[in-house]
Amino acid sequence: MSSNFSSFIPTLILLTLFSCSNKEKNTNLFTLLNSKYTGVDFINHLPINVMTDDNVLSSQYYYNGGGVAIGDVNNDGLQDLYLTANKSSNKLFLNLGNLRFKDVTLQSGVGSIRFSTGATFVDVNNDGFLDLYVCNSGVKSTQIKDRANQFYINQKDGTFKELAREYRVNDPNFSTHAAFFDYDKDGDLDLYILNYSIDFRVDITKRDYTDNDLKQYSGRMLENLGSKFKDVTKESGLLHYGYGLGVSVSDINNDNWPDLYVANDFTIPDKIFINNGDKTFSDKIKSFTNQTSWFSMGVDIADFNNDGFVDIGLLDMASQDHVRGKIFMASMDPNNFYYLVNELGYQHQYMFNSLQLNNGNNTFSNIANLSGVAKTDWSWAPLFADFNNDGFKDYFVSNGYRRVFGDNDFQIKLNKYKKLNKLNQTNREILYNEIPELKLPNKLYINNKNLKFEDLGEMEGLTQGSFSNGAAYCDLDNDGDLDLVVNNIDQETFIYRNNTEQFSSSQFLKVNLSGDISSDYYNAKVTLFYNDKIQFQEYSPSRGFMSSVEHSLHFGFSKNVELLDSLVVNWIDGTRSVVKNIACNQVLSVSKSQNLPLQTSIPKNTIYTTLPAESYGINFIHSENEYNDFAKENLLPHKQSCLGAFASVGDINGDNLEDIFLGGASNQESKIYIQNKFGKFNELKTNVFNQDKSCEDMGSLFFDYDGDNDLDLYVVSGGGGEFDKDSDYLQDRLYINKGGGNFIKSKNVLPSMITSGQKVKAEDIDNDGDLDLFVGGRTLPGLYPYSPRSFLLINNDGVYEDLTENWNPKLTHLGMVTDFLFCDIDSDGKKDLIIVGEWENIKVFHNTGSAFIEASDQYDFSELSGWWYSIETGDFNNDNKLDFLVGNIGENIKFKASNKEPFHIFTNDFDNSGDQDIVLSYYYNGELVPSRGRECSSGDMPFITEKCKTYKDFAESSLEDVYGTEKLESANHLTANTFSSIVILSTQNGYTYNKLNVEAQFSPINKFIVEDFNKDGNLDFIIGGNMYHTEVETARYDAGTGRYFLGDGNGSFNSLSVGKSGIYIDNDVKDINPIIINNKKTYLVTNNNSAPQMIIKNR
Repeated sequence: MSSNFSSFIPTLILLTLFSCSNKEKNTNLFTLLNSKYTGVDFINHLPINVMTDDNVLSSQYYYNGGGVAIGDVNNDGLQDLYLTANKSSNKLFLNLGNLRFKDVTLQSGVGSIRFSTGATFVDVNNDGFLDLYVCNSGVKSTQIKDRANQFYINQKDGTFKELAREYRVNDPNFSTHAAFFDYDKDGDLDLYILNYSIDFRVDITKRDYTDNDLKQYSGRMLENLGSKFKDVTKESGLLHYGYGLGVSVSDINNDNWPDLYVANDFTIPDKIFINNGDKTFSDKIKSFTNQTSWFSMGVDIADFNNDGFVDIGLLDMASQDHVRGKIFMASMDPNNFYYLVNELGYQHQYMFNSLQLNNGNNTFSNIANLSGVAKTDWSWAPLFADFNNDGFKDYFVSNGYRRVFGDNDFQIKLNKYKKLNKLNQTNREILYNEIPELKLPNKLYINNKNLKFEDLGEMEGLTQGSFSNGAAYCDLDNDGDLDLVVNNIDQETFIYRNNTEQFSSSQFLKVNLSGDISSDYYNAKVTLFYNDKIQFQEYSPSRGFMSSVEHSLHFGFSKNVELLDSLVVNWIDGTRSVVKNIACNQVLSVSKSQNLPLQTSIPKNTIYTTLPAESYGINFIHSENEYNDFAKENLLPHKQSCLGAFASVGDINGDNLEDIFLGGASNQESKIYIQNKFGKFNELKTNVFNQDKSCEDMGSLFFDYDGDNDLDLYVVSGGGGEFDKDSDYLQDRLYINKGGGNFIKSKNVLPSMITSGQKVKAEDIDNDGDLDLFVGGRTLPGLYPYSPRSFLLINNDGVYEDLTENWNPKLTHLGMVTDFLFCDIDSDGKKDLIIVGEWENIKVFHNTGSAFIEASDQYDFSELSGWWYSIETGDFNNDNKLDFLVGNIGENIKFKASNKEPFHIFTNDFDNSGDQDIVLSYYYNGELVPSRGRECSSGDMPFITEKCKTYKDFAESSLEDVYGTEKLESANHLTANTFSSIVILSTQNGYTYNKLNVEAQFSPINKFIVEDFNKDGNLDFIIGGNMYHTEVETARYDAGTGRYFLGDGNGSFNSLSVGKSGIYIDNDVKDINPIIINNKKTYLVTNNNSAPQMIIKNR
């Protein structure tokens, strides 16, 4: 051990952990320590010169900041700090113990002045001492030699030697960060360098650049050959244009090969580079995810819900505050958005953080809105770690931006100066000083253990406003909890002491992995088993933003955990180690020398299997007609023209086999498929539907309309603004079965009913022996959210009469009806009507035999207004009374609604143009404010730019300020006070309602299937949903994958994962229908603009 380093080591190093003698009892989780005490007085100071490239207007990444690297460089058991700077010297601080540090930069030789960014410690030469890799960048004018990355090799005497050129890792591009991992599993650590382009172009295709051009814009994969590295970027499949700001290494697809996640800024989508095991990678971002962030910053990968699968946290720059959001954030350009998605094939990207929940089958669902972490302002470093030692990983986010050059008002002013050619030095300096700062506290989200996080940063001691960038966690004082180190611009580095050890309710375990060579333990997977629970971590120090964390794995536990059952390490070479009966509150060292053969996991049979319907001979694909709802209704929250696809099931030819009707979109012919005795389907050859293919088929119904013992077919016509509200294509249709499945279109059976509907259901409501119909009006084309016409059709000797008004005039205009039920809710022997809809309360109409009397106010659940999409009934608490499941939009939505602060919509001709305008509104500081931004709102209502001269004016205006009291009071006004899907349970005194499980809140529920699937006497249910066609500033609702819920007989349910249930329906699911195939109940799933699927039972 070097004399230079050893002089700073305390005279006694305890293998057990010790507490800092200076600590005072603190109720906050974190305490910011004074640099006078710690000795860490590092500041990443960034001087400005508006006449050079040293400013954010000339160099957009000028304020991306510096990083933090954690490592024990002298093997004394204490974690040391390396902090990078952009215009001054990087610094190494040696940990003296008790949270005191000494600057040893000069002695160690690691303090050159470059525009440094990320840094990571690694023992690359397997000598037992950590080396240091430093990434460098710069501005456009920075010389190539000054951008070259550096590699400091630990000389084991307190000094480092810079040998990047000798190792051939002196990448001269604009680097953000680097990660070491054994990508080919050959026993040495390879290197991925994350780079970014300074050519901020929008239209990027592979045709734009040659391979040589791409090298300066792409990350680089360097293979370790022993004494030097070789560039294998192209041959590995990793050569790509990008704005790389975050990189994390993890076995994302769980095949024991380390993969890469690359977070890209701007238009270039993130990359999930899956390791193919043959020294190549394939980008799977589109098959693994449904959406990503637009301005992706840092990334971290960890298992935050303790299910054994890694999840992905990504940061963007969406403002948490209403005013900041309206001033700072640019509007999404729909044309550019769909060009990137449809023409260039990019993934859907949205300007929000992402929290990608691993579904366990190589797919992820973004649940950031549901989890409460979608908006954290201009954020950089995400870090998953158990900061309070409760057994669940929390979520730290570094925050702030030195100069928000994207401020919309500033950009307008800047562009004016550019057009007038007045950007001289004086004006540049004046303008530069007008760019607003965004100095905000960092965020700490405490894991609530239900897939949701609670923002408790300021309550737990993170109160200091800052321009923070790189951050890392580590146990700096060896007291069993994780401290935080945060690198700031123009402000001292934060060192937050964790006070968890002062609380008696928690415990910890620190795991140190070792092997003969360092590649032995990189990406090793550690799983802890205790009290029927697990915790999982993977060894990969580079994470977050420009930073690397402590080279140990930290686990927390509640106080009631007496003994850990076992710890299993799965090493990257396919072997494993097992340690049993482990005490808490210790450092546990596990060496790879204790290895055993890796246990081969035997795939567990799932309850169901999800298959494409094509495997049954059904080659139908629902294909939407091209229509842009937003061109006509600019501020529409989601399309009304894409609400299908629906199906009906029934035996139409009398062979005791169930057949299928599949409705088509407008300009698509509907199809019937006939089941054969082998359980396959053949298309019925008929022209009867061709004449109506201009209609948009919605809900349909096989039923015996004429009492001739065969099934006739009713088809609801729907559609959005592509139809005129008086279009004949909105007329519903009845096809009469003349025997054997030979259908003809009826004439003079249905009344004129020009409405855009969605659902039809049959019931003998007047008890005369034939089937009557109710058809719910779904939307008024081009006039969202006005109420369309609904119809109650009474069968009068084979002719349907519109007797809606006779039974109750309220039934004619019920709002935007999405679903309804005929059921006897009042137990009088007659079928009542329960109706749900978008922006509607749950409505109840009692059937008297000759009228439907509204009785909604007799039921407490009628107070709930939401974006309801489905309803189903069953006795879920086994009291022989009806209960209900009601599907809402879900909680994974950027909008929020409550009884106290409902979400609002106003429609009126606000600009006196003759057209109805849509205004969405929510509460901010107790006052209603516009939901949509100034740019998109003024595009529909130009008066807004005159009324609100600046974005700041608009941001600080109330709804009344912008639109006027008179117009708002005369508007069509609707509200929603909940977006949660619920279960309504009968009680002795009526009904009560509860939110469904959190897994039922991922996305809209468009369909419930209720059965006792496992035959335990309790009703269970399956859900399907999603909604893909939102406006581009609202992330589409695509996190749903279908879900299987087991009932307990008391009205509660347990959710089964995809891995257990086998149900995976992640498309834009609109309908699910049970069908018997080969004497086995199967479920037909129909998807908007996609092929249908089948869910079949395995056991």
